[in-house]
Amino acid sequence: MGHWAETASKVIAKVHAELPADADYKTRKAALSKAYPFGERAMSPYKTWCRHVKTYLARYAPRQELPMSPLERMIARANRTTKGNNHE
Repeated sequence: MGHWAETASKVIAKVHAELPADADYKTRKAALSKAYPFGERAMSPYKTWCRHVKTYLARYAPRQELPMSPLERMIARANRTTKGNNHE
């Protein structure tokens, strides 16, 4: 793991330890945003941070809060285009 990834993991673990166990998704997201450790939110450090935050928050997010994966988008698009085309 690289330096930015290690730092991101440590900071996220620290934030997690400081939050109450029943903290909701928005509280966790706000706490992580405040704890951003790399200065300017740009380039590789920011991308690494975002990737780690997304992984962490996925455990706590209500389903509608999570972005769709490329496969889910493809399936949704296919379902939209075939709804009106019942060939049975």
